[in-house]
Amino acid sequence: MQTISMTMQDMLHASRSKPKTLALVEHCLAYPDMTPVPPAFNRMAHTDFAILSETDDDLEWDDYCPAYALGLLTFKAYCRESAGRREAELKGQWDDLRGSSRLGWEQARPIIARSWNALSRLERDGMAHARAAVPSHG
Repeated sequence: MQTISMTMQDMLHASRSKPKTLALVEHCLAYPDMTPVPPAFNRMAHTDFAILSETDDDLEWDDYCPAYALGLLTFKAYCRESAGRREAELKGQWDDLRGSSRLGWEQARPIIARSWNALSRLERDGMAHARAAVPSHG
C-alpha cells in the first residue's frame, strides 16, 4: 500500500480547499476533439497541477495545461522510444503547442513524463479510454 507523507497530504488538502475551476485538458489541444481524453487523465492532471501550483504561485493552469496535452498527444508515439530521438522532436512540438504558456521546455518535460506514466497506469488498469458522450434524443 502506498502512503502519502503528511506534507503531501497537507498540500493536497490546501489545494482542494482553494476555489479553482480548471478547464479540461482537451481545451488545451490544438483543435477540439483532437483526441479523446480519459476522465481519469483530467483528474490526474488537475491533482498534479494542484501540487505544483503550491510551490509556484506565479504560474496558472493555462501555463501547465499544454504540457499535459502534449503528454497525452505523444504518449503512444514517444513514451517507449529512446530519449535522444524524442527530446529534440518533443521540444519542437512543445514550442508549437505551448501557446501562451510561460513554462519553458525544462519545466514542461517532467510534466510530459508524468503524463506518460499516468497514461501507462491507466492503460494497464483498463481506464485509458475516454467515455463517449451519450447522444440525447429529444
